[in-house]
Parts: sequence; structure tokens; C-alpha cells
Amino acid sequence: MDLIEANVKLKKLENEEEYWLNEKELAMSKVLPKGISIEADKIPSTKRVDKNLEYVIELDDKKIDETLDYIHRKKRNLMDYIEKELKIIGQYSILEKRIYELRNDPEYIKTHNNNKMPFNKIGKIVGYSESQCNRIYRKLINKRTDN
Repeated sequence: MDLIEANVKLKKLENEEEYWLNEKELAMSKVLPKGISIEADKIPSTKRVDKNLEYVIELDDKKIDETLDYIHRKKRNLMDYIEKELKIIGQYSILEKRIYELRNDPEYIKTHNNNKMPFNKIGKIVGYSESQCNRIYRKLINKRTDN
């Protein structure tokens, strides 16, 4: 596997993760209270439903949490692979520098009310996923503060 394939797989995993997070949110919407209404809810007296139990059963049926955990581990594995490959070919420090420069770009900060450039824009510019850019930036910042 090369860097391009790894990057494509990482983007697919992020898309799949977003899908499962939306599924979990839909399941949770059954449990959360609805909007405030003055009218009383009409509930058939013959049927009693435990919304929390339905939520847990739906999460169990779809295995949402296990799937999200699996996707997260695969993403972490791919990000480690990408970082190691970049270090092997000598491009990691260049990418670190580029991400840091984009994140702290004074012109962008000045024109966007003192907000730093978001990682999704940085990812599009450098050609890597948003989470990969965020991870590299966090590692660089921690390295700088440890010294």
C-alpha cells in the first residue's frame, strides 16, 4: 500500500465514521425529549414503551458502538502508517511545517476575526484528511511545549 491508497482509505473510514455517528444520533433522538408542547401526548393505554430500553436495543442490534470503535482503531492504524511512510521518504517535517504555517497564517487570522484556519481547509490544501492534519499539528504543538 502506498500513501495515496492509505489516504483514500482514511477518507473512506472518516466518511463511514460520520455515517455511524449519524445513525447513533438518530437512535438517540428517540430517547431525548421532544420540543415543548402545550398539548398532552396521546398515549394508547394498552401499550407502555420504555424509550431507553428501545435505544439500548437499537444500539445493540446495529452494533453502532462496536463499529465506531473498530473504525477509530483502523483510522489510528492508518494514520500511524502514513506518518511512518512520510518519515521514511523525508516528507514528514515538510508537512508538519506546512500545516503549522497554514494553521497560524496571520493573513487568515486577521481576515477571519482572529480565528485560525480550520483543519478541513488545511486538509484540502495539503491533500491529507482533516483528522491526520489535526493529529500532526497536535503532535507538533506538544513537541514545541515540551522543550
